[in-house]
Amino acid sequence: MPNIRFTVSLPQRFSLVLAVLLSTCVNALADERPTDELASLLEALTTLQGKFAQRQYDESGALLVESSGQFKLLRPGYFYWEIQAPDSQLVVADPKYVWHHDRDLETATRRPANDSEDMAPLQILNADGAFLRASFDIESPLTESYTLTPRTSSFGFDRVTLVFSQGHIQSMEIADKLGQRVFVEFHSVIENPALGVEDFAFTPPPSADIFHYDQ
Repeated sequence: MPNIRFTVSLPQRFSLVLAVLLSTCVNALADERPTDELASLLEALTTLQGKFAQRQYDESGALLVESSGQFKLLRPGYFYWEIQAPDSQLVVADPKYVWHHDRDLETATRRPANDSEDMAPLQILNADGAFLRASFDIESPLTESYTLTPRTSSFGFDRVTLVFSQGHIQSMEIADKLGQRVFVEFHSVIENPALGVEDFAFTPPPSADIFHYDQ
């Protein structure tokens, strides 16, 4: 049987290489697009405040608890999350520390703000593009829906999904490492209200037991 050889001319080889390079570039751009879109949506908000309703489910999907409260944020690095019902808890973050104040138990816990293991998923709302790119794989399964999966196991959650409507934040779903889920719906949201650093100041009350995890 005669040997059959296929020859490719130099222009054909160049065209094949160019096609492969273009395909690689297109795929890379497609991979970056959800991250770019999410970063643009978040970075358009200098400040944000509103209310929330939160539901927590166990690994079987059974409802564990419902809560509600208010939140606000200021870029860069300031965050305030207050659960008002059925109990009373407060999480306040600045660029240096994250405070968790349980008013019912009269405890106040302080952790470093850059500790990814204890980073509150809600602080993602305060993240910039550089942090998103370095820390998460981001997909957009639906229009204006973004699922963030941590690139390391140091984070205290498995994934977070943010949902927007016409560029406005609507909800967040958090899946933790135990298979539980927290679903947060935002409402009465005000974009770019007048907020200052003083709105995120926190001093533990004298009656609280204080725990420092940054020393």
